[in-house]
Amino acid sequence: MSTPSTPTTSLSPSSQGAFPPADRDRILDLVFDPTTGLGLEIARYNVGGSGWTSRDGPNFRAGAGVPSYQGPDGMYDWTQDAAQRAILLGARDRGAHTFEAFANSPPYWMTASGRASGAAWGCASNLPRDRVGEFADYLVAVVSHFRDAHALHFSTIAPFNEPREVSWWVGTNQEGCRFRPAEQRRVVAALGDRLRVAGLADVGVALAASDENRVDRAVSSLELTLARRVALRAGPGGQPFATLEGLAERDLSLIAHVSTHGYAGLDSRPALKAVARLAGTPVWMSEVGFGPAPPSSILGALVLASNVAADVNLMGASAWVYWQAVEDLDGGAWKGLAALRPLSSLGFRALFILSLGGDELKRWLQAKLVRKRRGEAAAREWARPWWGLVLVSFRGVAGTPADVVVSKQYHGLAHFSRFIRAGDVMLDVPAERERDTVAALSACGRRATVVVVNDAPTPRPARFDFGPFLAAGKEGGKDAPKKGRKSGARADVDSARDEGVGAAATARVWVTDPARDMAPLPDAVLTPAGVLDVVMPPLAVATYVVERAA
Repeated sequence: MSTPSTPTTSLSPSSQGAFPPADRDRILDLVFDPTTGLGLEIARYNVGGSGWTSRDGPNFRAGAGVPSYQGPDGMYDWTQDAAQRAILLGARDRGAHTFEAFANSPPYWMTASGRASGAAWGCASNLPRDRVGEFADYLVAVVSHFRDAHALHFSTIAPFNEPREVSWWVGTNQEGCRFRPAEQRRVVAALGDRLRVAGLADVGVALAASDENRVDRAVSSLELTLARRVALRAGPGGQPFATLEGLAERDLSLIAHVSTHGYAGLDSRPALKAVARLAGTPVWMSEVGFGPAPPSSILGALVLASNVAADVNLMGASAWVYWQAVEDLDGGAWKGLAALRPLSSLGFRALFILSLGGDELKRWLQAKLVRKRRGEAAAREWARPWWGLVLVSFRGVAGTPADVVVSKQYHGLAHFSRFIRAGDVMLDVPAERERDTVAALSACGRRATVVVVNDAPTPRPARFDFGPFLAAGKEGGKDAPKKGRKSGARADVDSARDEGVGAAATARVWVTDPARDMAPLPDAVLTPAGVLDVVMPPLAVATYVVERAA
């Protein structure tokens, strides 16, 4: 199978798809349409573990109770989860082409606690060893059904979601299950066996692991779960490479990519990139979300765009997935946390504080300042986590499904998703620009794109050298470099060359700042040497696109 060679972005659809068709189509167009929307290319589908006679309904937040296709009697009902399925198929119809099935928990009736929300004790696994095979059978059955009934092909199955966290207690507000490294290995091996027996491995269905909450934990999971250890070796020419020792080779061969969530442990981005590259394993940033400010604040776009740049450059992410594109206008992702049972609340809040403590402190300080300047009501809006690219009322409290709020985060992501597509090649940027600049060359080799973040309250001059890219066209229209090769445009180069590259080229420009959303600006003219000098607006995300003739 193949995975996108460049960062693409994704929606993880949930049961909020239960909207009237016209409203659902409008939301799908905003997120997936490549012309009028974000044009996201990946969709991760949540294979649910709830519904039927599950007891978790009252404690789940809106959209978190995803029904299982299989019931306690072992029978399948493929009419379940119609709302999320409609979102998934609608995404495909609008151009999404890469699909991953993931599970937050096994179906509740397989678990030790009898609940998909977690174990009775958060440090314990919630899947008994003698039911690992049933869980693997369930995931393979769902993937097979979508292939046969809907002609939708999942490239990968991700059986875990933040499996080493201790927050998955009975009564939490979403599905979750803890798996220790040895337990993860058993699940991966069982899934590999079922994929081969079902013939799915032969048609390119593979596995992804381990979707840890933290990047540093993703590094240790790559070593402990998939490998037990990473052993460095030397090739025939002395070049280093790595082998993953622990799983059987036939199971390791089914690992399509290492996945991590981007909520914490971010200093380990380079470590994950290095270990995964030595092992020849692509990296997905498979889940992250931000809620630093109300939807109209530019802070959301700046935080999102800066994280995309860091994940691409420092971690080598070949896919970038937002959790989740459509969120709840009635109260955000964490509404209802205070209603959790004491032990559940303790475990879940511990994860929340440890993972997002810095952001929460920043939000509290911002709210305090807003309260002083604008009053209590405005402060409450700042203190509330505003996750999501698009916000819609799930329960009709803050309006109807037709009342759609498009956030600044949406426009910040559009700077990447509308111009950098699957198959494009990511280009090197100087070390000092790795957290604010992304550069890419299109798969056809004729378009260079640079996305830049300026999170300072003052303008910032920037220089981009497109000379090598334009010179390649002058020398005969060379094709795009081979997959993974770093070449072409360089960002923020200090000096230009003396030689010219032909007729003056121009760059198309778009900007998002406090007053504008993906606003087109007049074309910028490059020097004869192919250098673009600009002044970045304050608190802004900007995209510069240069095209050359075939």
